Amino acid sequence: MDSDERDICIYLRGWRGQFVALKEINRRAAGKRRYQEDSNWAVPVLGRLLENGTIESDSTGHFRLKAKPKREKQKQWLAPHIRKALEASGKKFEGVLEIEDESEF
Repeated sequence: MDSDERDICIYLRGWRGQFVALKEINRRAAGKRRYQEDSNWAVPVLGRLLENGTIESDSTGHFRLKAKPKREKQKQWLAPHIRKALEASGKKFEGVLEIEDESEF
């Protein structure tokens, strides 16, 4: 990944999950001097990033970083003795609600 690609990825990271217009990427990703020298400097770089699969584009020509797939967390018992007691009861607890991680709230 060269410096232009890195500049664009860092800029798009600030807009995580949102599509950004090509004109805004050209203007702000590498600074105003780069834009003044060549106002379409990002076009070939964005093409390379699309081919690599680093970014994605929508139908209107806006770009964003691809979201990383979420890893599934392993289920963990509260305590081993509770696990043994629940398994010994013979009941199935498949319909039980799971508490999500509080840090997401």
